[in-house]
Amino acid sequence: GGNAEAVVYNAEDFLTAFPLYTVYLLNYRGYGGSSGQPTEAGIYADALALYDKVQEKQKNISVIGRSLGSGVATYLASKRPIQKMALISPYGSITSVAQNKFPIYPMFLLLKDKYDSIGRVKEISAKTIVLIAENDEVIPKKHSLRLISEFPSEQITVKTIPDAGHNDISNKTEYNQHLKDFFNN
Repeated sequence: GGNAEAVVYNAEDFLTAFPLYTVYLLNYRGYGGSSGQPTEAGIYADALALYDKVQEKQKNISVIGRSLGSGVATYLASKRPIQKMALISPYGSITSVAQNKFPIYPMFLLLKDKYDSIGRVKEISAKTIVLIAENDEVIPKKHSLRLISEFPSEQITVKTIPDAGHNDISNKTEYNQHLKDFFNN
């Protein structure tokens, strides 16, 4: 999911797009009826726990991370074997996104949670697709492109969704089509 997004809103689309897959969705702590506070360490621990449980029955595991969730997906892919990974509206680090929005403040000192995706790229072997919203007002395209530049070109596919913003990218026909093409091939 993305920032403050209940993953239940993605369930129907993913179940329709991937009828041959078993789909697991993870709410951040404190969202979607779950308890606790959403901290970086806690969210990472939850993602690892879900992976380890799923891996008992499923051998080929792929992940999708949207917005804030792209940082969780890159973390998981750097710690566990992931077959394929989709990153939607990703960023290099939350610190760089915040610094861009508030340039006069030292965000590297102010933010406790960093979600440093760029720092993990070298540990990721999963085939990866990145979907970028053409008009993303939350995570400007340059942050996604910075992350993309760290991946080997043969490992990554990049698609820009025209006329899409941060919050409506999943409503665009191309969004689901790119995900289906990537995961089903």
